Amino acid sequence: MLKKLIRLNLDDLWLTVGVVGFFFLLIHLGTAVVLHFFFASEHSSLLLSGVVLPIVSAIVIAILSLGHTMLNFTTAVKFSQNRRRALGLTLGLVGFETTCSMGFAALLALLERAVAPRFWMWLTGADGLSIGRGGHSFLLTAGDNSLLVEDFSLDWWWFPLLAAAAVLLGIIMGALILRFGRRGSWVLLVLWMTICFAPQLLPWDASWFTFPWQYLAVGGGIIVLAGLTWSVRYLLRAPIKS
Repeated sequence: MLKKLIRLNLDDLWLTVGVVGFFFLLIHLGTAVVLHFFFASEHSSLLLSGVVLPIVSAIVIAILSLGHTMLNFTTAVKFSQNRRRALGLTLGLVGFETTCSMGFAALLALLERAVAPRFWMWLTGADGLSIGRGGHSFLLTAGDNSLLVEDFSLDWWWFPLLAAAAVLLGIIMGALILRFGRRGSWVLLVLWMTICFAPQLLPWDASWFTFPWQYLAVGGGIIVLAGLTWSVRYLLRAPIKS
């Protein structure tokens, strides 16, 4: 049954992979143009796929998780599927698409790290290469006309963490909208706008950043777990019109 569901939603799968691939090409086309015209003055470039692609993938995953929760799950229930089975199939579909999308992002990030610096050396005519990461620079090839490549890639554990967070966020958003309708959408919009603009509006103080991040992580985890628990309980009991 899950295989059939995946085949029925192949267009969503190609969308998740295609968006990640598009941003990868966009990053490198932009980088190539900048290096071609400004290498003589800058002598540096950036490895961005390792930070941009997982974030892009997570956004796409959250949207798909939201859509599948609202559409695939409810459609399966309308066609007389057991709610637990319908939710399991929906999560299986989302999990497969998440693995493909975030896995593709990770592969492209590895490809960039392996190929891009040497390609940029060839493109710019540089005879030396250094890789910068975490405030340190590592010389790979010495030369008088050297290229410095700054690596901003996220650590590997961010990829599964972002993927899991995106899936959970999509499920919670879908359950909220199913439960509260348009009001739920407005609540999500207000929360999103608050996250976006609160840093600019609140009187931030440097001492705020000394607060132990472990407490923030635990608090956020508790909130997400509570939201997920409520979402699953609601989806298993939600009144869905046939």
